[in-house]
Amino acid sequence: MKTIFLHIGQTKTATTTLQAFFYANREWLLEHDVYYPECPEAETNKTQHRFLAEALKELALPISQELTEWTYIKNKISAAPQNNILISEEVFWHLFERRRVEKINVL
Repeated sequence: MKTIFLHIGQTKTATTTLQAFFYANREWLLEHDVYYPECPEAETNKTQHRFLAEALKELALPISQELTEWTYIKNKISAAPQNNILISEEVFWHLFERRRVEKINVL
């Protein structure tokens, strides 16, 4: 069974630095049973998983459609032999705030 660790560090708490570290050390993480999934080829920022949060920002809950971005990450995770999955994106933090729509749209 795989365990997914979702790092949602609040903005301005060194999240970008951690994401750069995770990305730069992907091989070492793989050797230690941690998979930091790669982003889709079209994404300009390869160090963080912003594309997952972006896929959610316009949707209302409950989500009734299949999201291509989330299918992409699900397939990557399923194919990985590692048992520990690390996903990092600070924009997830804003999904749980009172004024989340305004904050996400600014980002």
